[in-house]
Amino acid sequence: MNAPHRYDLEETSCVNKEIKVYNRKLNNIMRRYNYTEVIDMSANRDHYTKHGLYLNGAGKDWLARRIADTINKLFVNQELAPITLEWEESSVKRDQPKTIGHKESDSGIEQQEVQTSSRIRKQPGKMDTFLWSTQ
Repeated sequence: MNAPHRYDLEETSCVNKEIKVYNRKLNNIMRRYNYTEVIDMSANRDHYTKHGLYLNGAGKDWLARRIADTINKLFVNQELAPITLEWEESSVKRDQPKTIGHKESDSGIEQQEVQTSSRIRKQPGKMDTFLWSTQ
């Protein structure tokens, strides 16, 4: 929701001017995002109390309907195209060397360059000293 106009102040007051600037900036920022919507507050003076700052019963009903309509739009079945990814079968299995590139040999046959790991793998230990150290 954007900031509501202050009917308790003059139209040309600095507060109302700042509200307009804020609402404009908010709309510009939120326009970048596809799944957001800014609900415009009522510009109808009849939706505010005599004081002009707070919404009256009719204004609260109007705002509740606007919020409910916006939420209902989210649940309308929309046809969205699925995101497709190319499936690639991996020929590298666990504990096998990793291929890092292709080299072309003198005979014109492509060969894969293989990188092996020299890291020593540790077996998982018992976790009986997880919370309290026995040092």
